[in-house]
Amino acid sequence: MSSMQYTKQMLIEEYPLIQREVEKLKSKLSFCGTPILIKVGCRKCKNEGIENFLKTIKKDFHCLIRLCFETNCILERFASTMEQLRSIKRLSGLRRLWHFAIGFSLLDLEEFQNNFAIHKKRYEVTMRNYFSKARKENVVVEYIRVLDFSFDKIENGKIYPHYHYGAIPLKSSVRRSSMIKLKAIEKNMNKRMKLNYNFHLQSFGYKSKEAIFNYLAKRACGLYKFNEDKNKDWASGKGKLKEDIENGKYFGLKDVINEEQYINHFYKKRHYVTSAGIPHGSIPTDNEQHKEGCICEKHGKLTPKDVFIVREIDYTPPPPDPRLKMVENDEPFIVKVIKIN
Repeated sequence: MSSMQYTKQMLIEEYPLIQREVEKLKSKLSFCGTPILIKVGCRKCKNEGIENFLKTIKKDFHCLIRLCFETNCILERFASTMEQLRSIKRLSGLRRLWHFAIGFSLLDLEEFQNNFAIHKKRYEVTMRNYFSKARKENVVVEYIRVLDFSFDKIENGKIYPHYHYGAIPLKSSVRRSSMIKLKAIEKNMNKRMKLNYNFHLQSFGYKSKEAIFNYLAKRACGLYKFNEDKNKDWASGKGKLKEDIENGKYFGLKDVINEEQYINHFYKKRHYVTSAGIPHGSIPTDNEQHKEGCICEKHGKLTPKDVFIVREIDYTPPPPDPRLKMVENDEPFIVKVIKIN
C-alpha cells in the first residue's frame, strides 16, 4: 500500500461515525452499474488453506439502495420486492386486497430533510394506537404498509407524508360497520392529537392483489410519482416501468435529500412493514442460484453450505499512452481489487 493510499484510509477511519457511513454509502452508489466478478469457491478447500474458485460469473453490480436512481438498480429493487410480496403465504389464496392510505399533516421541506426520522416515529406510534383501538372494537385489519410522499400537494415548499396499505379484505357483512368504527376512532383520536400529527384514512376500494403489490413495490423500492394519488397507475411489468423511469415520470429520494439525510431517516430500514398476522416475505438472493450444482475436484459435489461467494469490481485500467513518459521517481499506477460485501 502506498503512503497516499494509507493516508487516505487513515483519514476515513478518523471521520466521525456518520461521515464514515456517508463515505461508504457514496462508494456503493458510485459502483452501481459497474461490472463485477462473482467468484464461487469451495469452503472446504478454503478451510484447508487452499484458494479454489469453482466458477466465475460476470454481471453488473446493483447497490439496491433506495437513494440510487440508476434504472437497472431500480428494476432490481422492484422485482425483488415483488418476489418478496408474492412469497407471503398468508396472502397466497387471495385474489383481491383492500387498498387504503393514512395521511398526516404537511411538512415543510426543510423539516422533512432534517427531522423526518422524529416525525416518522410519531406517525408509527399513532398508527399502532389506531389499529389497537380498532381491534378493541372488533375491527381487525391485517396489512402490508409502505411509506409514500406526495409533491402534488406541495404548498410553499411542503411535502405530504402518507402510508399506503394493502390489507386482507374485511368480510362483506361487516365492511360498512367497520368503516364507521374506523372513522369514529380517527375522529376521536384527532380531537386529542397535536395538530401536526392529525391523520386521515382514505379508502381506494378493493383491487386485484397483483395490482396492489405492484403499487406497493414501486413505493418500497423508492419510486414516487407526481399526481399518482389522483391517477393511480396499476400497470405492472418491468418493461413499462423502465420506459416510465427513463421518460422522467418518477422522482426519487435523491431529488429531495442528500446522503447524510438518507442515512439518518431511511438507511437500513425495512422497505415495507406488515401487521402481526402477516409475516414478511422471504428475501430473494442470487447466492443459492450460484451455489447450485458446484463440484470440487477434491471434495466432489458440494452442498450450498460448502460454497462461498466473493464479489469483486471487474476493473481493468486502459493501457498507458505510449506517447506519455513517466516522470522520474514517479510511483507506478496501482490497481486495487475492491471486494463488495
